[in-house]
Amino acid sequence: MTGLLLLTITSFIFAMFQGGFLSWFLFYTFLPFALYSFTLIGYSLDKFKVERMISKSQYQAGDHLEARIIISRKSLMPLFYLMVEDEIPDSLLPLAQQKKKIIVFPLLKREIKLNYRFDHLPRGEHFLETIRLQTGDFFGLYQKTSIYTVPQTIIVYPAIIQLPFQQLEKAYDQGNGGSIRKLLHDHTLASGVRDYQPGDQISWINWKATAKKNEMMTKEFDDQKSHDLFLILDEQQTSLFEEMVVFTASFSHAVLKKGIQMGYLGSAFQEPFLPIRGGEHQRQDILYKLARTKASAMERLEVSLENHQSILPLNAALIIVTGKLSRTTMEFIAGYKLNRAVTVFCMKNGSFLTAEEIAVRESAKKKGIRVNYLDQHQYESEIIEVAAQ
Repeated sequence: MTGLLLLTITSFIFAMFQGGFLSWFLFYTFLPFALYSFTLIGYSLDKFKVERMISKSQYQAGDHLEARIIISRKSLMPLFYLMVEDEIPDSLLPLAQQKKKIIVFPLLKREIKLNYRFDHLPRGEHFLETIRLQTGDFFGLYQKTSIYTVPQTIIVYPAIIQLPFQQLEKAYDQGNGGSIRKLLHDHTLASGVRDYQPGDQISWINWKATAKKNEMMTKEFDDQKSHDLFLILDEQQTSLFEEMVVFTASFSHAVLKKGIQMGYLGSAFQEPFLPIRGGEHQRQDILYKLARTKASAMERLEVSLENHQSILPLNAALIIVTGKLSRTTMEFIAGYKLNRAVTVFCMKNGSFLTAEEIAVRESAKKKGIRVNYLDQHQYESEIIEVAAQ
């Protein structure tokens, strides 16, 4: 403001003292730009209508997001330029370099539409909050800014890799504990009835109980009760945490799609655990928690489990996904096992086992615990069983 005023006064004084056509020509040429700048000072950017339109609010990791910003105004004040910035949350900062600020030259336009796109969305819950508008004069001496709050939330679920049925059966098989194949095909002895859950097969419906209660009721089987799963994700900091989340999501998706009931717990205990249930609703709940999870556990896995023993059900097989499996952790799990079947998936970088990993796996096998080491680059095509070298 001060600089613009001084520049205007200086050009006028120069024309007065210098005189002549050229000096006055320069002053009158400069005058419209100066008047526009002074007018802009009194022009408000706060009366615009700013909207952000996103085609959907739920994505999967790796998807792209397409958004449109619509800016409407009633006045005909010409704007030389308008810089539009959709302020990106920290969770999306790696993508901010793709398209952070957009400059348009609206002049007399009353409605401005801008499109932008983010590729390869990262997993997480992302909050889009504010849109910043900025304009100024021709000389860059005066600028004004207005910030609009346009809150929107997008959920990016972890990617899901289709795990073959043979993998699930092999991973879940616990010897005397049973197998998935038996669970899926041996529904002959009903032990009771329960409320219908999304994902239950039509053949499981107990029509007599349904007619009596006027609500959908399904049969409950002894083998179904004994084959429930409870999955625990180790949320300690590790470079392979994203791979662990992808495997957990893929495993949960496949198991629930096969009609098996399962619960879920993150070792950081930042959110309530999910009790054992089945169906599509449970699948969505688990994926939502996996979208929000972070490697934020401050305690080792065994310490977290010891502090929350009352949460874990006694009548369900435990599935533990971790990126750090030591002798200490395995000894604790063995002592905590009781009569439960336990399978541990340990994500690692590379397909060869170290001497320590071989020793841990053999020790776990003697205690009735199955350990599967997963190569981050290969588990989607094969659950690795690396022979001792």
